[in-house]
Amino acid sequence: MNWVASIRTLLIALCMVPVAGSAQPVGGIVFNPLGSFEFSWPYSGYTPLIDRMGRPYVYMATKQLGVVVFDVSEPMDPFPVDTLTVAAMGGLRATGLAQRDQTLFVSLGEFTGVTERAGLAILDVSQPENPQMISRWDSAAFDRGSSTVIVQDEFAYLGAMEHGVVILNIGRGAPIRFVSSIIPDKLFGSKKHSYHARGLSLQEDLLLVAYDNGGLRTIDVSDKSTPRETGKYAASGIDAEGTIFCNHVCRVGQRAFCAMDYCGIEVVDVTDPASMQQLAWINPWGCTSQPPPLGSWNGSPGHCNEIVFSPEAGALFLSGGDTQVLSLDAAQPQLSGQWGTPDDSTGTWGVDVFKNTIALTNVRTPGFPFISTHGGLQLLRWERTVGASSPDDFPANRFSPYPNPAGEAASVYISGTPANGILRLVDGLGRTAKEWKHLDRGSRALELDRLPLGIYQLQWLEGNAILARSRLVIAR
Repeated sequence: MNWVASIRTLLIALCMVPVAGSAQPVGGIVFNPLGSFEFSWPYSGYTPLIDRMGRPYVYMATKQLGVVVFDVSEPMDPFPVDTLTVAAMGGLRATGLAQRDQTLFVSLGEFTGVTERAGLAILDVSQPENPQMISRWDSAAFDRGSSTVIVQDEFAYLGAMEHGVVILNIGRGAPIRFVSSIIPDKLFGSKKHSYHARGLSLQEDLLLVAYDNGGLRTIDVSDKSTPRETGKYAASGIDAEGTIFCNHVCRVGQRAFCAMDYCGIEVVDVTDPASMQQLAWINPWGCTSQPPPLGSWNGSPGHCNEIVFSPEAGALFLSGGDTQVLSLDAAQPQLSGQWGTPDDSTGTWGVDVFKNTIALTNVRTPGFPFISTHGGLQLLRWERTVGASSPDDFPANRFSPYPNPAGEAASVYISGTPANGILRLVDGLGRTAKEWKHLDRGSRALELDRLPLGIYQLQWLEGNAILARSRLVIAR
């Protein structure tokens, strides 16, 4: 593939117009291509995962091969070094990945075309070039495959498509045990097509489920044996224009960022799960009731599928199908970058980001919903352009949060402040989370603790004027 010819960047507000050449957007994200690896026909990928221990490896769940491990120590030349085959996983295909320390969790079961049993494999990746099976589980009771897996503490959660969410006890060295399952309400939402548990996002005991044509759901999993649906949301405005397909979800603070297939990205306030509200709908491909291609799922120039959050970038990255990857500013939800050109016969299914590296999986298609004749791995680097919103853009002699990104606590070091200044911490919805008034001259450290996940803005005010701002990211 000619990488240079594939670079397209963008100045984006709420709509996207591709720009030829290598011009960079002002104040956005620019993508720099690294290397790629293409499988021989007909193999293609589902989900990538960059090793979370900082080792130079990328794991890929593929449709036909199993779990492929890539050595990316030379980013311009990624190369597969081992494969745990479909046969080694009980004849079930790998679909999704999650990692905790030196353990890899693999969701199993093809869910497109001929479906398979849903399952989970746990792999030891202490030696990434030689992954070893620790434990495996599957069940004929869940016969529509699984699309994704997430883990928290001693439990794994599978998106089991038409069978909803499956909760498994993964223990520590014990066999995988079935705990419970839940099928969210199928009488709520569009009801134009089937409902599938496609994407999951978990914070504490609240599980968000991207429920395909059934919109976004919230599940209380405080009692793992009896999960309970607590919220239902489906955007009637989107469904009136196109068709709701909530493919994936990523929660940042009190916002859920939903990949809405050919209808772009929806941002939903999940502060009250029983009364979720739309905050924004970014519709880059003009999803409407127009004739094809813009008004049709088949042939649209973009299809959002997976979405991940980068605290370093303060942005979300989305696999865009025919439009290969998009970036979305998390603080002020708007598109901030694009890489890949529609109709270039290369499309993405999955996306992952770790620090400044992005991994994309290319998927071969039968010609719909877009044409993609390439299958394999692409690596990119992201960077912010001059003028972007980042902590380094603001006056260093005012205040500086540390660490940033932080866990649930951070310190703000104040220096050289005028008398009677005000320091305000504002959450992602514009609400004041903390405020310090009448700060005297001099230097001091202010402590912030017990902050929920999210992106915050620190504002320095004198009178009613905001003289300086800085961003603080809380991400665990």
